[in-house]
Amino acid sequence: MKRITALFSAVLLALAMTGCDNKNNDNELPTEATEEVTDEMSESEYLELSDDDFVDIDMNLRIIDDEPPVTMNVADLSKIDFGERMTPCKAEEYREKYGMRQDFGDNTELQEQYDREREKFFNTPSGGSIQDVEFIDGIFYFSVNYDDLCSRHDSALYRFDPRTEEYKELDRRCGMEYNGCYMGLTSAGGRLFFFERDDRMTNTDPEHSVVYSVDPKTGEVSEFLNLDYTVYWLEDTANGLYISGSIDVQYLNDEGVDTSGLNGEVETEGRYAYYDPETGLKLDYSEQIKYSRFWGTCDGVPVEVTGGIDDESGEPITIKTQYYTLKTKYMNADNIFAWKDRVSILIDEGGIASSEKRLYTYEIASRERTKLKFDGFGGNHIKTGEGFFSLVSSSDYSIKSRHQPQNRIFYTLPKYGTAFRLETVNVDSNGELRNGDIMYIITTENEQEDNDSMFYIGMYSHSGKPDKLYWFDMRE
Repeated sequence: MKRITALFSAVLLALAMTGCDNKNNDNELPTEATEEVTDEMSESEYLELSDDDFVDIDMNLRIIDDEPPVTMNVADLSKIDFGERMTPCKAEEYREKYGMRQDFGDNTELQEQYDREREKFFNTPSGGSIQDVEFIDGIFYFSVNYDDLCSRHDSALYRFDPRTEEYKELDRRCGMEYNGCYMGLTSAGGRLFFFERDDRMTNTDPEHSVVYSVDPKTGEVSEFLNLDYTVYWLEDTANGLYISGSIDVQYLNDEGVDTSGLNGEVETEGRYAYYDPETGLKLDYSEQIKYSRFWGTCDGVPVEVTGGIDDESGEPITIKTQYYTLKTKYMNADNIFAWKDRVSILIDEGGIASSEKRLYTYEIASRERTKLKFDGFGGNHIKTGEGFFSLVSSSDYSIKSRHQPQNRIFYTLPKYGTAFRLETVNVDSNGELRNGDIMYIITTENEQEDNDSMFYIGMYSHSGKPDKLYWFDMRE
């Protein structure tokens, strides 16, 4: 999810689904969309596979409106009032540093209009905007940002029970010493984790990050790890709490002079480690990347992807899980989803951002590779259960607002070549979130306030009020 820890911001293409029909996939789906693993798959031997081991089969993609093999839950967020706060960085002594004034030169009229709106902005409190979400034992936790100037000096952590729709503030972090809104909010071992890092003004400033732990019952925040590098990502995995980051490498020119921080091309080294979320014990550490978080996990273990156009080796993509290694012929992929018994690769065969999407699914046991024409689906896909969710731009403009486009939720089962057409929702760029086998979407109602200004002042001028929380718990 993680945040996810990723966000829906790309404009998606219109749906246009056709394909070759060399395989009959019009049979009814079984009650539970799972596959019995063959004797070959049940054995513990590790498999080394390549494209040559698979037989190609074309399939049609069926888009249906039947009930999907997932349960959609909905909670009302419109009654939540996070209140308003005046973030500390709007104080007079910080305005020039964090809200530099625009200069319109000789255009006195435009300058006066801008100055009036800027002054109003600096004297107006901001309503809270949900920035990240986590889920533990049926309870959601929202990190809420009140800093509409620079996004990092005033935030709170809320607990939300979707059954009773009750919410409570657990923790607040307000002050110029804070540098983030519960960054990397992650659940692991029944606790919440987030990190903060020092505000570095130059490349030569020392690097420092602190990972914090939160007791979800009491809201007590305690220091979990104190690290001498810059943290970028937290993730809960079967191997422990994964923390990735980097550190700038100080290097010298031919005269022995330190040139780091002068030319903007500072060399970095990675820092990757797993920790026990209960004890803080370091379980594994490396300065080489352990896996790319973009590709998610297989049964909770990170999927390792090497090769492709972004890899210096110049080799095609290789996918490695705890069950198998699969060497493909592809140099690029929009998305990769790995399960114990299959791998799905979404390929853009027409080049970057084209409409020629193809979904190739490798069935490990049967050694079949199916091909689905997947035109119209953009890159926003979340692997959940035996399939994946997609959020696709909708043609229904009946309730579309200016800043939150309409999107249709789809759930695709690659094994059966079937996409279930679900709800149409109103989401902004922060609408999609995930946590392991739970996918959730926060929809928005309206803009926080009508803002027809021609000026861009601050970070959250058009944040929408939360409306509904949709979630799909695949563990049920």
